[in-house]
Formats: sequence, C-alpha cells, structure tokens
Amino acid sequence: MLPPGTIAPLHETLHPYLQMIGRLGCATYVANFFLLVRGRLHVHRVLFPALRCVAARCVLASLITAFNLAAAMTQICFLLIGIHGISARLRIPSNQVPA
Repeated sequence: MLPPGTIAPLHETLHPYLQMIGRLGCATYVANFFLLVRGRLHVHRVLFPALRCVAARCVLASLITAFNLAAAMTQICFLLIGIHGISARLRIPSNQVPA
C-alpha cells in the first residue's frame, strides 16, 4: 500500500486493465474456435486469421506486466502466422475462395 499522495508506478496502475485485455484475448481464441467448429467461420476466409491476430495481440498486451517467456513466444508465433494467413487470403481473388 502506498502512502497517501503517492502516485503508483504505471505498471501497477495498468496491471488490472492489461489482465482484462488478456482475458478478452482468451475469449476471442475460444469464440474463434467455437465458431469454426460450428461451421459459422471458415479457415479460408480472412476473418479466421484476423481474429487469431486480435487474440494474440490481446494476450501479448497482458504479458507486459506479468511476463512469461513461453506465453510470449507462443503469442508472437500466432501473430506472425496470422499475419501470413491474412496476406495469403488477401492475395486470392474472392471468387476463388472456397465457401
């Protein structure tokens, strides 16, 4: 506990908000997979890798104040693979994308 009138360090102030962003990323991963399994989302569309990039970025943000090297490496890989997936899907003409 800080004495009255003392300003908390920035990482202590941001920690709960960054953890909420990380939980949002987790929810995005789960929702993305659920929609894929239910047939509402397709891996051949740009939305699938885009949502994975959003989820990875959210989880990476949560690691700013609670760092874990293995988690960071996993999220960076997901982010890079997602960016590759987005660019690959944007290069395919829309009339050639499987339904």
